Amino acid sequence: MGEQGTLLRQPRRPGSTKMVENTNVQSRTWKRWVAFLLFWASSLIPFYGTLRALITLSLRDDRYTYIVVIPLISAVLIYLGRDRISRESRTCYPVALPALLFGLALFWIAEKQSTIGRDVGFCIEVFGIFLVWLAGFVLFHGLRSLRLAIFPVCFLVLITPLPAVFLDQVVLALQKGSAEISFVLFKLAGVPVFRQGLTFSLPGVDISVAEQCSGIRSSASLLIASMLMGHVLLRSGWSRIWLTLFTIPVVIFKNAVRIVTISWLGIYVNADFFHGRLHHQGGLPFSLLALAIMGSMLFVLHRAEVSRREDFVLEALGKTQP
Repeated sequence: MGEQGTLLRQPRRPGSTKMVENTNVQSRTWKRWVAFLLFWASSLIPFYGTLRALITLSLRDDRYTYIVVIPLISAVLIYLGRDRISRESRTCYPVALPALLFGLALFWIAEKQSTIGRDVGFCIEVFGIFLVWLAGFVLFHGLRSLRLAIFPVCFLVLITPLPAVFLDQVVLALQKGSAEISFVLFKLAGVPVFRQGLTFSLPGVDISVAEQCSGIRSSASLLIASMLMGHVLLRSGWSRIWLTLFTIPVVIFKNAVRIVTISWLGIYVNADFFHGRLHHQGGLPFSLLALAIMGSMLFVLHRAEVSRREDFVLEALGKTQP
């Protein structure tokens, strides 16, 4: 009996205690992720009609082709940062439940209300779905985890399509900007040109900067790429904002270079260039040009951040020295 009592009173090893605690933490973490995935999967049932229409819109309308890849990018980024996000996971009912109810109400009102127009109503429906998913994340992971995952979670808002009325104005602005820069490039290239609005009279041919020349699809792709590059490679919020805003002039310049290049080749080399593959399917070389410009801007912003950090460290060391 004495030996048994002695054995029962032996202290537990510190290593085994730590292993048990780690196992419990991992178990709770996986339960949270599984619960969130079940929440997300169950939400697909009431939202099935809207999500199906959203996928159809993305596949059929070139202006919205980017939408289908947004959830995939967001999911990959959350998965890559899951360990860091999970360390701060806490259930948060006070914030999540009102946000969930608001998202559901917004979805229901937009679906039933016909006075706001189907186009705008559909955009509000999708935004309501985003709010429901956002509330689900906060419900199972809390606000601290949301701060750590703020970019991939809020990146998902891009599934909300812009109303056609607003998007038409964006396309028109890109057309006008492309026409302005094209006129300057024609002059620099020595091509005789007479301009009336979006129409150019060139030697032997008239061309117009049509909606297809606005580059709205490549603009969306470049915008998404700039946001991802800024998130991964830059630390400063202002640097990320400047990189994203820099997309606008780069897209306009890229469109203008494409217009002037095809026109110059059509005038001085072969008229088939106006209707050939370079015109209809040759966007890749010009997109690579845009990426090269964006890469240069990214390098400049990154070097500026490094320089500021080095100056800060040197200043801190200078203050600590006697």
